[in-house]
Amino acid sequence: MPRLLLVLLLLGALCAHAEIVSEWDELAQPNIGGRPVAAPLQDEVARSASTLVALTMFEAANRIDPVYRSYLALDPATEKASASAAIAAGAHAVLVRLKPDQKDLLDEALRICLTDVPEGIEREAGLRLGVATAATVMERRLFDGPEAPAYRPLGEPGQFTPPMPSIIAPWSLRARPFFLQSWNEVMPPPPPPLQSERYARDFNEVKEIGGLGQAGATPAARGNARFLAGMNLDEMTRAIAAGKPRLVDRARFWALIRMAQHDSNAMTAIAKMRYLTWRPYNAIRNADRDGNRATERDANWQPVLSTPNHPEYPCGHCVASGLIAGLLAAETPGPVVVHSDNVPLPMTLTFNDWNSFMTAASLSRTQAGVHFRFSNEAGQLMGQRIATLALQRFAPPLK
Repeated sequence: MPRLLLVLLLLGALCAHAEIVSEWDELAQPNIGGRPVAAPLQDEVARSASTLVALTMFEAANRIDPVYRSYLALDPATEKASASAAIAAGAHAVLVRLKPDQKDLLDEALRICLTDVPEGIEREAGLRLGVATAATVMERRLFDGPEAPAYRPLGEPGQFTPPMPSIIAPWSLRARPFFLQSWNEVMPPPPPPLQSERYARDFNEVKEIGGLGQAGATPAARGNARFLAGMNLDEMTRAIAAGKPRLVDRARFWALIRMAQHDSNAMTAIAKMRYLTWRPYNAIRNADRDGNRATERDANWQPVLSTPNHPEYPCGHCVASGLIAGLLAAETPGPVVVHSDNVPLPMTLTFNDWNSFMTAASLSRTQAGVHFRFSNEAGQLMGQRIATLALQRFAPPLK
């Protein structure tokens, strides 16, 4: 069953009640064959949809129930209106604009959501306010910075260099941040030099525990790498959202999550393309050229998981784990329940607290053979810093 149709069935039971914000957030998520799409693989529309929908739902709800400072400085509603109708109409308007080929299904989703909203003046006012709010939100373009330079396949003159550009699309480097004053505010320092002791230590670690056939790549380590490569905290996030007492609180929560993810995804891409650091696969097969006596070349070394086609530093997976840990730690100390998109069965991993989760998430990327530990640590620090700034700067309560 197509994922959007499945969500529509769920909407019939939930949309008019407490889950309306979470369900429209679900409709905004990109997917291929019913499974979520990782941030680097998303196109510009897919990357924009969940962020713009979340911001629209928050602004619409907050205009009707003005508890927080509006991010876009929108005025409160001047007439009594249904918040449920405004949220649904606003989210629908954004998605129809971004995904016109799905209009019929989105229209049906809106119809289902309005089934339990009484007809009358308040519903109509909510519909108008939602559509108007969406129009204002859509004026804020997410990717309108200066053009990024075209991919240049650098290498030794006359020697073959892989012709495929990084899967980090040029448009993603043109992002406008929501919570950062500039990208340099959270830019990580350069990775350790190739000749350094730290580089050699992390090189030998990933070579040993992240390589196929290596003694350190135990079945448990390989399993951890595969499971956490598809880590998914959506159910935990939705449970936290559902526990909030008011629609405006739930809408603000989702806007905080999606806007912070926009900033962290863009920051990851910008940092990776600034430093252009080689992956363990390249490093280990070319260790005779790194100038470090403590590293040794292995011409046949293979990572446990396939190496993504984008630069090493910082670890994007670790930025994501640091960000979600920073945001959700403000809601609960744990336990942390993690699902995986890489496992077809409904299996979970449970960690006692956020530090335990981040430690495992970081280690998993080295166990996968796709990241050095210094990249993991830099990524998680960056994600946590973005979370801190987002929590400090987004929509404070009105006095």
